Amino acid sequence: VFATGSGAFGQLGVGPLPKGATAKWVRVAASTGSVFVSVACGMRHSLALDKDGVVYGWGANRCGQLGIAPDRRSPNILAATPVEGLLPIAMIACGRSHSILIAQDYKTVYVAGQDKYAQCGPGSSQSGTWQTFQLPRAAVKLCSGWDFGAVLLEPNDNKLSNNVVMWGRADQGQLAHRVDGSHRRELGYVELPEVSDIACGSSHTVAITAGGSVYMWGWNEHGNAGDPTLANVYSPLCTLDEQPAKIEHRAMGIGCGYGNSYIIS
Repeated sequence: VFATGSGAFGQLGVGPLPKGATAKWVRVAASTGSVFVSVACGMRHSLALDKDGVVYGWGANRCGQLGIAPDRRSPNILAATPVEGLLPIAMIACGRSHSILIAQDYKTVYVAGQDKYAQCGPGSSQSGTWQTFQLPRAAVKLCSGWDFGAVLLEPNDNKLSNNVVMWGRADQGQLAHRVDGSHRRELGYVELPEVSDIACGSSHTVAITAGGSVYMWGWNEHGNAGDPTLANVYSPLCTLDEQPAKIEHRAMGIGCGYGNSYIIS
């Protein structure tokens, strides 16, 4: 694994940098012989998954987002450190100050880190420990926004709804529902036809259905959730047919930036 950019919190995995950042690619220090298959980055922390299902974490850990009890005297983990005591992992994702893992049984979820907005899901959080809960069906894809989580599940037999679950911050429509308060701890389904892919921005989500329709919801200050009024979107919205530059072809892929969204047709 190679990294570049800001390293003031150890997020490059090479220890402290004299100037806090580098424009050069540096090799993340990890166990000899580790073969990595995926990486994930939060605001100031990083995760990597090896071929054996072992997760390594490094960077900021003030909120316990690496699953290690934070040390006020040394809140950053400067080298890639293996996470112990978990089932073999299949999927990883990072939020702003939390981490989400899904085990190779595709139903067991581990979450650690900041829990101000219920980012750690059902149950309560203890900083520096991995909280765990079970999904109702097997996971297909894992995503995270800044302060919420989303999982694409295997579809129902009826193919009509309920194969996306979300939890966490909800005050800007992040969970596709209006909720009392700023967050929702329990898992909630997004009511859509069968979804084939999802992507999360900082506070918005895009989903593509098996039929090629695209739905968006959440924070919409820049129009990134599809509503030209720039108002936040609290339920899944499909507006492609109403746009001046109508997308004539079936959508095949989606993606999100911090405050923008993309469609491949």
